[in-house]
Amino acid sequence: MNNKVLISSYNVFDVLAHIPKGIESKYSLTVNTKYYSFNLCENPAFILKHPELDFFYICCESIFGGKIGTFSYKDNELKEVSYVDSCGKSSCYLTFDDNNENIININYWNSTISIHPVKNGILLDAIYVYSSGEKQVATNIEEHLSNRHSEPHFHSAVFHNNILYVADLGKDRLHLFTYKNNEIKFIRFEQLTKNNGPRYLRILNNQLYIINEISSTVELFSINKDNTFTFKQTISTIPDDYNGVNTCGNIMIHPNNKLIYVSNRGHDSIAVYKINDSTYLELVNIYSSNGKTPRHFNFNNDGTLLYVANQDSNNVSLFKINTNDGTLEQDRIIECNSPNFIIVF
Repeated sequence: MNNKVLISSYNVFDVLAHIPKGIESKYSLTVNTKYYSFNLCENPAFILKHPELDFFYICCESIFGGKIGTFSYKDNELKEVSYVDSCGKSSCYLTFDDNNENIININYWNSTISIHPVKNGILLDAIYVYSSGEKQVATNIEEHLSNRHSEPHFHSAVFHNNILYVADLGKDRLHLFTYKNNEIKFIRFEQLTKNNGPRYLRILNNQLYIINEISSTVELFSINKDNTFTFKQTISTIPDDYNGVNTCGNIMIHPNNKLIYVSNRGHDSIAVYKINDSTYLELVNIYSSNGKTPRHFNFNNDGTLLYVANQDSNNVSLFKINTNDGTLEQDRIIECNSPNFIIVF
């Protein structure tokens, strides 16, 4: 197996917007079986790889601030290069623009968006910052966890036809921005179903798939030419007879573009769907994640393996994927304290 697997772990629990139940890791990053501890790398929680160069960009999550690190990987060694201010709190999502010239960063706690140039693989200070302007209600973790819908919480972003779509988990909205001259301008928001908690967005063939953290559902919309939306489907991520607490984590489109995978935190499972008629989802099966709180997961490049980061049981589960029907077969368990994000390269 030639895959290299980069795993990030929570290592400073008391500055997070949530409360992990696993073991606070001594190491912030792991590549295969090699562990790394960097003094400035606190709570790495989202990783973006440069599409051409051997650089990674990593969000460091804290409700008291945020920073984004640039790391290089050469000669089988991960090295810390530099950090920039995320211009907000609890940095949680990174994406390149269409030209791979800038990275757009999303800050969850106070809903700001920063745009950072990338020069020779190195992430630079922000050249533009957007703030929602709405009042932040929560002043501490307890207030935040008791009512996340009391204020906006940007959580992720995706580009489509030069429009930046931003999921607002707090206000149950989808915000639309133009992107021009390295700046974003607010167009409008689409009000989604109340108390759903849209977390991540995926787009395939002009179809928008939204994973809803709070309601444990996937919603499907067609994107029209005028950037309006046509609702098509809502499908549950958990069994009908499950009565426990659950929040959704990640949603990913399989590399063959015929399958979608979702993680359930609480039910502790991976739901697999096939895409019928190029759009609608049909449940294949729901599999145990072989751990607790599968926060994130990812595929290897050819989509034959699935790596699942079980945050609260301190392990990563590896599954073999039948790429014809999407079914999973357990392979092995990898020990890793408080894993929260995985990238395979």
